[in-house]
Amino acid sequence: LKSLEQLGPAFVFCIYQVLIIANILLKRYQKQQQHNQKQNSSILKQGIIVHTACFFVAILIACALAYLAPTGYFGPISSRVRGLFVRHTKTGNPLVDSVAEHQPSTSRSYQAFLKSCSILAPMGFSYILFICGTSSVFSSDISIQSAMFRFFLLKHVSNTNLFLLLYAIAGYFFSKKMNRMMVLLGPIASLLSAVVLGRMWCWSLKHTLMPHADLEETKDISNKNTKEAAAGKKKSNDDDSWMDNGSKNSKQSNSRSNKGSSHNKQVSSTIPVHTLIQKSIGKSLDSSLGRTLSKIIGILYLLLLGSVTPTFLQSCSRVAQQMSNPVLVKYSKLRENNKMVLVEDYKVAYEWLRDNTPPDSRILAWWDYGYQISGISNRTTLADGNTWNHEHIALLGKILTMEEEGSHKIARHLADYALVWAGQNGDDLDKSPHLARIANSVYRDLCPADDITCRSFRFLDRERTPSPMMEKSLLYKLVQNKVKEGVVVDESRWNEVYRSKYGKVRIYKIGNVSQESKDWVSNHANRICDVEGSWYCRGQYPPALDEVLSSKTDFAQLEDFNKKGNEDTEYQKQYFESLNKQRNIKQDRVKYEGEYLTFLYNAIKVGDVNSVKNYLKQNPKAAHARSDDGRGPLFWAFEFGHSDLVEFLKVDMNVKQQKDKKGVRPVDLKTSN
Repeated sequence: LKSLEQLGPAFVFCIYQVLIIANILLKRYQKQQQHNQKQNSSILKQGIIVHTACFFVAILIACALAYLAPTGYFGPISSRVRGLFVRHTKTGNPLVDSVAEHQPSTSRSYQAFLKSCSILAPMGFSYILFICGTSSVFSSDISIQSAMFRFFLLKHVSNTNLFLLLYAIAGYFFSKKMNRMMVLLGPIASLLSAVVLGRMWCWSLKHTLMPHADLEETKDISNKNTKEAAAGKKKSNDDDSWMDNGSKNSKQSNSRSNKGSSHNKQVSSTIPVHTLIQKSIGKSLDSSLGRTLSKIIGILYLLLLGSVTPTFLQSCSRVAQQMSNPVLVKYSKLRENNKMVLVEDYKVAYEWLRDNTPPDSRILAWWDYGYQISGISNRTTLADGNTWNHEHIALLGKILTMEEEGSHKIARHLADYALVWAGQNGDDLDKSPHLARIANSVYRDLCPADDITCRSFRFLDRERTPSPMMEKSLLYKLVQNKVKEGVVVDESRWNEVYRSKYGKVRIYKIGNVSQESKDWVSNHANRICDVEGSWYCRGQYPPALDEVLSSKTDFAQLEDFNKKGNEDTEYQKQYFESLNKQRNIKQDRVKYEGEYLTFLYNAIKVGDVNSVKNYLKQNPKAAHARSDDGRGPLFWAFEFGHSDLVEFLKVDMNVKQQKDKKGVRPVDLKTSN
């Protein structure tokens, strides 16, 4: 009863129970209304008692919430849920911020996953909200004030359509906040698209196959609706009498106005604009020219739908296969000759682990691959996708991002083998800044004191030049071992025993593994059970790691409401300030746009390198200047072939990350020339 995430659904559940009870009493009341007036009154009293009791219970709950909320009894929403309502990388938890699937969706994502439904679904939503059923609201039997009131209360929307609208709003909101929530839009986007396609399909068939019956059919439907409206006139007047002042004189006045020509004027004044437009279009379509155009449009629509449908189905099948099939095996092109090859490095590497390592081997790998290693290799991993222990994930990140010697001192007490993903395109080095940030959230001495988000651990440019901190890390050496010139690991500590065919996976045997620590961890007596004899017994770190663990600061997540005090308030404050500082650095480039461009462009064009260097030394921020096409000094240095100036500009590593408005990089200009 402390979690707001659970209290919300529990409250909704209780509301549904009240609604069900109220509906049962209402049905009994209606059924016996004309049979037993006395019993009917008894049922009515029961309904009043139930509603009164629910009202007082709601007041008591509200008072309890108001009393307990200031005391800190309720915990805040967890960072995983908070990520649905705040910007990605702004949850305050670096572990949650590191998950790529938490990134917000882009318009390109909607087009890629929903295809034509990304356009048709909003049209279906608008049709249900603004058009479907509005004829029953804007009726000539009620005043325009009542009609507008009923419209804004969605009186024209049936329960079925209301469900579609609410589903669409929730689906689009959460999918926009988090990319992984795009799966929610599949069903509702299909339904809303079907609304538009279905209406157009019926219209095309009607005007193509039976154009002459169109007018008669429309008249029949109109007459039928008029009769139904007349039959329900009394009920409509009763429901909306308070909107029409509800007085007896008003009713008598309306009754008298039903006679004579004044009634026609009153009715015409309450006809909404969209009804007049609809009637005008209907009259136009009734003409011979209108029927011919309707038939042509209907035929074109049917032909278009028939030609597009097979392509759409194939696209849906392809996307479904891509999303459902495992990505461990895939086809890719070789850089040398563009030959398509089957890349199964990951699967084969996991099978090698299974076949060539002892059954009790422990694998050191980032948590992303934990399930794959457990499922295919049948080996124990230090973490997987279900590891909720933030401090344990931070220790794993510390091992991979600190220097080689220090990492080995920890890893030898926890694992027997180390596995890393390499080969770029999402390998461990690409995600390594997140590893450092997560580790630093617990082991605060990993990154410099003034760099709480570990910006010093990153690639400096698009050529994957490592920062000094990254270059010294164990992870960088394991991935680039004997691949990049000068990068070699200490084989006495990390002995490479397997490298996949295309270099996507590398496995190292950890040297000098502590058997004492391994035996201590596997001893059941050293585990902590919730109760004696329980199956749930969590392990402990071996005593050899006590010195390392003593330096950690438990990460006090905002949702850890059982913890007393606000020990991590300062960290959270600095964390958010650092994120905002990074954003301001990016915005700084705009301030200097155009201020230095004329001088720099002319100097670089004529090859006056010394003037450019002297100017940039006096005005370092001028290196960030951009022209209207998104290009700046580094682009022009590549474009006009001044290699010495290119090397000079590369000193400012941020400059090398530039792209123009078309996505062209500076180095691309050199290639094109």
